[in-house]
Amino acid sequence: MRIKERYKSERTGFSLEFFPPKERDQEEKFKETIKKYIELNPLYVSITYGAGGTTQDKTFEIVKFVNSFKAFAVMPHLTCIGATKDSVNFLIKKYDDLGVCNILALRGDPPKNVENFDISKGEFKHAIDLVKYVREYFNHFSIGVAFYPEGHAQASSFEEDFEHCIEKMRLADFAISQMFFENSYFLRYRDLVAKRGVDITLVPGIIPIGNFEKIKEFSKFCKVEIPKKLEDIMSKASSQLDMKKAGIDYATQQCAELIKEGVKFFHFYTLNQFDLCSKVIENFW
Repeated sequence: MRIKERYKSERTGFSLEFFPPKERDQEEKFKETIKKYIELNPLYVSITYGAGGTTQDKTFEIVKFVNSFKAFAVMPHLTCIGATKDSVNFLIKKYDDLGVCNILALRGDPPKNVENFDISKGEFKHAIDLVKYVREYFNHFSIGVAFYPEGHAQASSFEEDFEHCIEKMRLADFAISQMFFENSYFLRYRDLVAKRGVDITLVPGIIPIGNFEKIKEFSKFCKVEIPKKLEDIMSKASSQLDMKKAGIDYATQQCAELIKEGVKFFHFYTLNQFDLCSKVIENFW
């Protein structure tokens, strides 16, 4: 089923993000994790795509594996930096043949192994170029896009990034946010989109914290604020177990507050783990 139809037909629900395991010996554990999540009945799962499409083959194999369960919709990420129209055609047709008709259209990061990579010379320069292309040639696909409640890390301003995102949203079916830890950013963004008259499902991206140091490092890279209240909570964790419990509690509170504000759907960044997200999910679904 196309994801946009799931959002129309369901009253509430959640989705999950996974990344292809980097090592062969991690694949069995990954598959077992997927099987555990099936029992929680997600609306769909998304599978990430490496910088410059570096995990394309692995992403396809994981999408094929997850889709084989026929338990929920599957959405592969598709980045356009370094891609050509021919490579996009080839990959989308492969997904189409599997019966997978959803994608998350992203600009993506330049390939790490190519020096002085020039984005401006590619056939797709921005995510909106990919969205337009898929909409024109593969319109039976449901298209999701990303947005950044605090602004994209590489944008010169929040306003500049918002203008880019609002144009994507006019063409897309739904939009998933980057992680955030202060709900006011998401709610402000939702209000701004509504004022523009764009009717689209905005889905908050939630990540329960299991390792605060790694989250702080990633948040700095993404320019995501770590609120003082979160710093204070995590500073009191005396063990890894305490930290995980605090992370679950904080994410649960985030979701509860957003539900009170009328948010119906959530997207969880699982980091290929079960114990954190599942505990939050079980509090609501």
